[in-house]
Amino acid sequence: MTQTVAVAPLLGDTVGEGVPVGIAVGVRVSEVYDGERELNAARAHVFGWAYRTLEGHFEQGEMHYQVWKWLNTGNVEFRLHAVSKTADTGPKILRIGFRIIGRLNQLRFYRQVCRRISRLTHAELETQRAAMANVTATEVTRRAGPLLG
Repeated sequence: MTQTVAVAPLLGDTVGEGVPVGIAVGVRVSEVYDGERELNAARAHVFGWAYRTLEGHFEQGEMHYQVWKWLNTGNVEFRLHAVSKTADTGPKILRIGFRIIGRLNQLRFYRQVCRRISRLTHAELETQRAAMANVTATEVTRRAGPLLG
């Protein structure tokens, strides 16, 4: 089982215990952003964060998770950007293991993240659609009440 303990609110270090070897590894939330950006003459509101691996981690890298909402269309995009390599330090057995199976596990993780974001987004949109349908039905009933009564 992986245990993660946050040692700072959002910006800061998080240390987890690697599974199944029981070796502590950590990352640092290095950036949090919430503001507008422009890309190809279109403006978007961007919320996201980035984290980097800490010294002693078997991998050296950084990941950015971003949600872009385009102000001109209302479209929303989830973007995941990652760069990594095997670290020069850290437990040798983990560095060797990362060289052997690391890339496959990274790609699997990236796909899982994107599938989860998609599922959560679709569930929220369905909840909002159902709420709007209920409001609309209630409004129609309220307005039609005097005509039906």
